[in-house]
Amino acid sequence: LHAARQMTCAAKRMHIRRTYIRQKGMLKAIMTLQQEIGELQHELQETVQQAQCKMQHLAISVLSAVILRKCVFHHQLFALQNIAAYTLAATCRRRSHELEHEEQRASVCF
Repeated sequence: LHAARQMTCAAKRMHIRRTYIRQKGMLKAIMTLQQEIGELQHELQETVQQAQCKMQHLAISVLSAVILRKCVFHHQLFALQNIAAYTLAATCRRRSHELEHEEQRASVCF
């Protein structure tokens, strides 16, 4: 009877020890997973920040291109306005000279 109790106690101790070792292993695995999750979260955060920087650079590039096109357009528009003003002034001078000549001819005729 005493030997049977000792065997039962030894079996219980072995069961407790195996359970402890199993739980210790699971706890270690959980801690390892938590560490890996933390590292992945950090990597994800860095990736998101890099993507945000790239998007900002892209937005700045697009905005710069739009501004440049607008400047070129306004420069071209200004140049066309100058050409139109020059052409109009030249036309007015020519017409003025033509009218002077017509007046001179008319005064000669009379």
